[in-house]
Amino acid sequence: MKMKKLLAMVLCVAMVLSMMAFTVSAESTADVWDGTSYSLDWLSTGNPEANACDKFYLNSAEDLAGLAYYVNNYASTNHIFEGDTIYLEVDVDLDNCDWDPIGTAVPGEKNRFYGSFDGKGHTISNLKIADGHYYAGLFGHIATYDYSQTFSNVTINNAKVVAKDETESGDNNEAAGALIGRANGTIIKNCHVTGEINISGDRFVGGLLGHSYAQISDCSVEASGTIKANTWQAGGLVGSHGATDKYTSSVKDCSVIGKGDNGLNITSYYASAGGAIGDVSVSGVGSTTMQGITVANVSIAADSEDYGSGIAYVASGYTATNSTAGNVSATLGGEECVATDAGSVAAAVALVGNSGYATLKEAIDAAEAGD
Repeated sequence: MKMKKLLAMVLCVAMVLSMMAFTVSAESTADVWDGTSYSLDWLSTGNPEANACDKFYLNSAEDLAGLAYYVNNYASTNHIFEGDTIYLEVDVDLDNCDWDPIGTAVPGEKNRFYGSFDGKGHTISNLKIADGHYYAGLFGHIATYDYSQTFSNVTINNAKVVAKDETESGDNNEAAGALIGRANGTIIKNCHVTGEINISGDRFVGGLLGHSYAQISDCSVEASGTIKANTWQAGGLVGSHGATDKYTSSVKDCSVIGKGDNGLNITSYYASAGGAIGDVSVSGVGSTTMQGITVANVSIAADSEDYGSGIAYVASGYTATNSTAGNVSATLGGEECVATDAGSVAAAVALVGNSGYATLKEAIDAAEAGD
């Protein structure tokens, strides 16, 4: 009797181990792109040029490639997908094939994406943009400024993104980010970047967005690798962030976490650079708010001291409230910098209270008795 019980227990354990082994070895269900195929069949659910609040559903890698193809090559009028929402129904593996951003903005207004995108919690893996576009990312140029477009609920895992260099293009508008190269007045929420990333361009280079006037919330970059601006404005989340003369932008409850032994390395040839935001600039009556930002395991560097001290642990050029930075280093011209925790200035030679100053003279001029 005892032998039968023992045998039953052994068989039970064997079945459990077998099920565990099966679970671990299960293959990915992501739909893999071949690098050339695209489909436009999904367009049958609406009219992308009618501004009719239509819904479109992407059920394969070829459908996602078809979205890029239609916006960049096939559209016949401006404001493509305006008022419409694109839904991603599957995980997609782009397999490191060369990707053209959705909305290249070249040669004109027709080649921009005016709709919204909902990833529905799915992951797009192995994004590669190597040929150099003016606006480089899964999406290139988002045109509207009135926050009528929303990008949500998607993760980009592993990204190699290179924007066209200014010295090659003669254009100042290069921008690179894993999700969007340039996001004007846009709502970005619950979007994430993971894995290994290498994102670079002339200027406006960020882990998630290159250049934005966006309202960003509940987003993260939790990855290893590099984010590099060949001139200035590189940030872990956004390279350059600001507000328009009409609309208020924001960054709320977001994080930049370096992974692996080397974490995340953010560099610009000149300043500005930041753990989360490389540069913040606000013009006109618009304003921006930043709160609840976490930065950790990140190194920030600018190679030249000639362009001032815009290096910050969190946001360069602005103060982020209720924000934290841990295990973050900052260097300017190879020299370690002093930084305020959430602050606007990191590359300082002197501190007065919690404010950093790029030169001793500036610090002395700002100091009061007892400082």
